[in-house]
Amino acid sequence: MISIEPKRHPIMGRITLPGSKSMTNRALMMAAAAKGISHLDSFLKCDDSYWCIQALRQLGVNIYEEGDSLTVIGRGEWVEPKKSLFVGSAGTTGRFLTSMLALSTTVSMCLGASEQLMKRPMKPLLDALMTLGATISYEGVMGCFPLTIRPRQQGCSSVTLSGAQSSQFISGLLMACPFLPHATEIIVENGIVQSDYVAMTIAMMKSFGISIKASLAMDRFTVLPGLYRPTDYSIEADASTASYFLALAAVTGGEICLSNLRYDTLQPDIQFLSILERMGCEVDVMSRGIILNGPAQLKGGFSVDMKTCSDVALTLAALAPFADKPIEIRGVEHIRKHESDRLSVMAEALRRLGIQVEEYSDGLKIYPGKPQKREINSHDDHRMAMSLAVLGVAGPGIEISNPGCVSKTCPSFFEELRKLGITVHER
Repeated sequence: MISIEPKRHPIMGRITLPGSKSMTNRALMMAAAAKGISHLDSFLKCDDSYWCIQALRQLGVNIYEEGDSLTVIGRGEWVEPKKSLFVGSAGTTGRFLTSMLALSTTVSMCLGASEQLMKRPMKPLLDALMTLGATISYEGVMGCFPLTIRPRQQGCSSVTLSGAQSSQFISGLLMACPFLPHATEIIVENGIVQSDYVAMTIAMMKSFGISIKASLAMDRFTVLPGLYRPTDYSIEADASTASYFLALAAVTGGEICLSNLRYDTLQPDIQFLSILERMGCEVDVMSRGIILNGPAQLKGGFSVDMKTCSDVALTLAALAPFADKPIEIRGVEHIRKHESDRLSVMAEALRRLGIQVEEYSDGLKIYPGKPQKREINSHDDHRMAMSLAVLGVAGPGIEISNPGCVSKTCPSFFEELRKLGITVHER
């Protein structure tokens, strides 16, 4: 249990953000697939990263950590693990590593996951991999972890799948297809939710030596066969984690400097800055980072489609009660199948705090109000816990159960709050 006290004065400070989770795990797997030495700077030290590192080490990859950097020595092939691989609750590792192994392994191996990840959707991705020749069997529920991968058979040279459920399905296929002996065409139906993450995957694959052609509409991709190339890669600051610190300054009328956040980042959650400007914040892009100044009163009275930046939807939901008019969040139905049903659990939390909220299939409408101090369950969801912390600081305080889940992406989160002068009690 964590208890957070309210802050009655503007929050002022300077933060150096941890590295991007999305980029860390992509870079780790691409470096591991290469034959040779790669150096990864500014990697994110969190549960998701270490689950990925542990699995790759079991596959024969040597990985050495020094400060905020990793040295990855790939063999250009996988060795047979002595026991089942375990990917924890890391959706990126679970989906990307499963994809890469399914189209490249020459030995059988089993993959397991946490109970939380076992409940998250995988079947569309696994079906697509089997179309391409993957041999996959299930130890429990079909289309879910745990599963067994065996050496691939002859498959098709093209595959079609929907991009409406998760961009990670598309990224996983893209990362796996270079292992095939022929060019592979991926056709995407129904658009791609959070397509910027697929663009990130493509850019990073090209940095690691892979050739990909993508249509302007991002609905058709051609991946050429090739070998991942050892690369020195610098990982950007995490734009999703940035949202909580930006929100703290915004809601208290304070000022925050994020010294290593790039405005030209590949990460789609940088769009949160535009939403905050719409709420009355001032944003300055400086050579030393990004500075945000919060207004005396946050502005509401708008609806925003957050489909492309849905990881910060809960951050906006935490700010919305403090705006002068209602705020409507739409286009994020897919976050019901993340670490929790994020729309449902946030609506439940807001109501428990005394805030009026309307829940839609793809979003929320949140009305201005004065939250009460209550104990709220994080549902073991890191984004829920960090968003609730913002709400507690701006309101009368809050108690959050299962706060340790922040270690999934930002283990130092509560310590960073203390550095900003926020009182945090652990019980």
